[in-house]
Amino acid sequence: MLGYTPDGLHPDTVRALAQYSEAPPEMVDVSGDDFAYWRAVRQRWTGEDDLVLIEQDNVIHESVIPQFMTCSGEWCVFPYLIFNSKQRLTQGLGCTKFSASLQRRAKAEGFEADGSLYTDGKTGIPWNFLDLIIAERLRLGHGLQPHVHEPDIEHRHDYSGVPVIGRDEDEGRRRADDPFAVYHREIPVVFSPQVLKPATMVYGVSLTDVASLEDAARLANSLAARYMDEKGKPLSEPAQLDTSRPPAMRFKTDKVQQGYLPSYLKIASEIGLNGRVCEIGVWQGESLQMWQALFPGGLVCGVDRDVSARWPHETAQVIASQDDENLPARLREISPDGWDVIVDDASHAGVLTRRTWELLWPLVVPGGVYVVEDWFVGFGKHHLFPDDHTMLDTARSFLDLLDRPGNGKLLSGQLESAEYRYGMIILRKAR
Repeated sequence: MLGYTPDGLHPDTVRALAQYSEAPPEMVDVSGDDFAYWRAVRQRWTGEDDLVLIEQDNVIHESVIPQFMTCSGEWCVFPYLIFNSKQRLTQGLGCTKFSASLQRRAKAEGFEADGSLYTDGKTGIPWNFLDLIIAERLRLGHGLQPHVHEPDIEHRHDYSGVPVIGRDEDEGRRRADDPFAVYHREIPVVFSPQVLKPATMVYGVSLTDVASLEDAARLANSLAARYMDEKGKPLSEPAQLDTSRPPAMRFKTDKVQQGYLPSYLKIASEIGLNGRVCEIGVWQGESLQMWQALFPGGLVCGVDRDVSARWPHETAQVIASQDDENLPARLREISPDGWDVIVDDASHAGVLTRRTWELLWPLVVPGGVYVVEDWFVGFGKHHLFPDDHTMLDTARSFLDLLDRPGNGKLLSGQLESAEYRYGMIILRKAR
């Protein structure tokens, strides 16, 4: 199958297939919507025949089809170079064979469970993360590794105008302090294998461990597409709020609607991709998915007393009340070295909010932040909290720690700053 879009099909791709394939490929126009490519793959994922995918800008050579036909491997790929940084991709869909037996074992429903999104009345896996979804399930769910064939094929994609993420434009050097330079170095994973696996999910797509330069390169560039324009400059409007961008690049959490996201993007850029985040108050788990996207190499935990709350795949689940005396010990078990970000988006009751801070502030690492959300309910005008000013009292109480910083030290860490924004109190611990 050759999946293509009318404006993306390269003539060299067509010529090479005509020259080196005994039978013409099945040409499938996948330009209908973001899910069209997945629908085309799913229709052919029947387990009856081997499925070979060639993408619209890849040029095969004479040994590709013969090697696919004679190889007994269930998952075979020919690598190619991607991005203007020339990373070698070894698990993409650009030139791939999936055997019939593999299709029977790895059901299409499994891929959909991992990465389906819903938009404009349609459901499916977006084309730009389809290869990640398939590769992750085959590697972790079925213990497979791609059989990498040689020599590499040619990739005709035009990356002109796309910035090389992680390189200094003036000196042409890699910047070690650039949060988008992840594909130039190994990414440390912050977790204990005995406790749980790290959360590395982007837009609902689980990448699991970033185990190779190829994985990291794709991750870095997907992050860049969210935060930066085509010239490498920061977007004036967060991509999650820009409705002209693909729906998979937006989050459903009300943190977006309430304007909290710019503050969290700033915090994320300071902490880096491996941040450890714990949020009190889970509900439908949309905020946890946002944290997984912002900290794809880190650890995400959600605390809620409601067992029916939704914890996304690979987030740590803690069922407890926000004032549970045992909560700090349970969170230390999950992240013994502390947490970079703790967010209270739970009851919004002043007394409970203050008590939760007293319990969890010692777990915040030096330089980390503790965020209290929706403190505006303390003005007593919120329809769920009429005439209740206890949250405002709690908000004011944090100012005492700036006037008498010794109080902060008594709670295992001095308060460096308290930033009050609409709906957010950002408390930063001194280094």
